[in-house]
Amino acid sequence: FHFINHRSSVVRLAAEKMMQLTCILLLIMGLAKEAIADKCTNHYPGFEDPNCNYKMYWADAVNVLQDLSQFDALYIKYHACVWSAYGSGEEDNGNCGEDGGEDYWYMGRTQCFRANAAYSLYGVTKESKYNPAVWKSKCNKWTYINSFFTTYGAEIVSDAVGFYDDYGTSLCSSEDGNYSTTMGCSAGTFVSDTFKGSWCNGQYYVNTTDTLSKYNRQMENIQCTKVWDASQYADNRRNLQEEEHESDEAQGDYEGYGSPAEKILYFSRACNLRQYPDACPDPHGLKEYYTKMLERASGWSMGYA
Repeated sequence: FHFINHRSSVVRLAAEKMMQLTCILLLIMGLAKEAIADKCTNHYPGFEDPNCNYKMYWADAVNVLQDLSQFDALYIKYHACVWSAYGSGEEDNGNCGEDGGEDYWYMGRTQCFRANAAYSLYGVTKESKYNPAVWKSKCNKWTYINSFFTTYGAEIVSDAVGFYDDYGTSLCSSEDGNYSTTMGCSAGTFVSDTFKGSWCNGQYYVNTTDTLSKYNRQMENIQCTKVWDASQYADNRRNLQEEEHESDEAQGDYEGYGSPAEKILYFSRACNLRQYPDACPDPHGLKEYYTKMLERASGWSMGYA
C-alpha cells in the first residue's frame, strides 16, 4: 500500500514538473513570437511575415525604432535620389496644393511627390558586435537590415548627418504662382527643377536650373555612416511610442530627437522593390529574396518589402 502511494506521488510530482516546464516553454515561445512581431508590424492582421525569422530583418523603419535598444550601432549607405511619395499620406501635407499630386488615391485626393533619399540600413546588435563577420566592415550582407526611402525629402538624411544646403530642400517655392521650384531627381542625382504652376507637380516639369554638385558630393559621402551609437544616445533616447506628432511636427520639426537614426528613421519607409525596381536599393540581393518570400507567403506579387 505504501509502495503504491509512493509511486502515485512520484507520478504526480513528475506530472507537475512537466506542467511547469510546459508553461515555461509556452511563455518563452510567446515572448519570442512577440519579439518577432515587433520586427514585422506593418502587415495586415493574420499574416505572418516569413522573413521575421531572419535575425537581421526588420520590416520597416518604425520596427527598427521600436527595437533600438537591441542595437549597439546602426549605419546607413546613401544610394540615390528618388522621386517618390512625400508625407504621411494622411493629408495633403500643406506643400502640394489641391491639384499638386501625381498619383490619385482615396476619395479623388492626390499624393504629393518630392525628391527623397534612397538608402540601405545596417546594424550591429549587442549580441553580434563580437562576431568576426562585422569586424572588417560594418556594412555588409551579414549586417544588412532593409532598404528605405525618406518620406519628407532628402534633407531628412543630410540634416541628420550634419550638413546643410539652401538648395537641398524638398519645399516647393513660387514667387508669382505661374512657376515653382524645388529639388528634383535626374538619373539618380539631385537637381534644382522648375515646374509650371505653384505646386512643383512633376507632370509639369519645365527645366533644370542647377545640378547641385556640392549637395550631391556630400550625399555620396554617406557611405556606411554611423547614425546610432548605443553608448552615446541610449540614455537620451525618446520614447516614440508615447509621443503624438502633429502634422506640423511631421514636416521637419524633428530636431528634438537625440540621434541621427531617430531623425532619419522616423521619416522613412521601407521601399518596395516591385514599385521602384530601379530605385529601391538591393546591394546584396537580400531585398529581392525578402520580397519573393513575402510574395510566396501572401500569394500575390504586389510585395510589401
